[in-house]
This record gives sequence, structure tokens and C-alpha cells, in this order.
Amino acid sequence: IIDDSLQQLGPLELQILQYVWRHGESTVKEAYEEVVQRRDISHKTVQSALKRLYDKQLLHRSKVGRAYAYSPRKDQT
Repeated sequence: IIDDSLQQLGPLELQILQYVWRHGESTVKEAYEEVVQRRDISHKTVQSALKRLYDKQLLHRSKVGRAYAYSPRKDQT
């Protein structure tokens, strides 16, 4: 069940969260490559959106080399 925290997301955050749900884990680069196909957007904007989702406790974050990989904290259902 989608709770109130998901209803507070903007369109970009929701699009990125849905991408991470589908793939189980994503780096900023991977999410950017998906999102840029539909939006004229910068890598930094996607990075900021992933960090906001992490700060809202919707994503886990783990260090992979010099980058972070993000994975869902909650199931989509």
C-alpha cells in the first residue's frame, strides 16, 4: 500500500523511485540514463532527487567505489 509519504513526492522523485523499485538498485548514473530519455534534466538534479528520497527514508544508500547505490526501503505494494 502506498502511504502518505509517497503522496508528498514530486513527479521526478516518483519517477526515480519507480525506476529503483523496478530495478532493485540504482546508481545516480543509471537513474539519470533512464530519466534523461523522458526529461531534459541534469545529472546533478537526479543526484539531488535520489538524496532527497534517501533523506525521506524511502531509499537505502550504500557506497560503491566513489559513488552511491540506492535501493528501496519499502516495497512498491
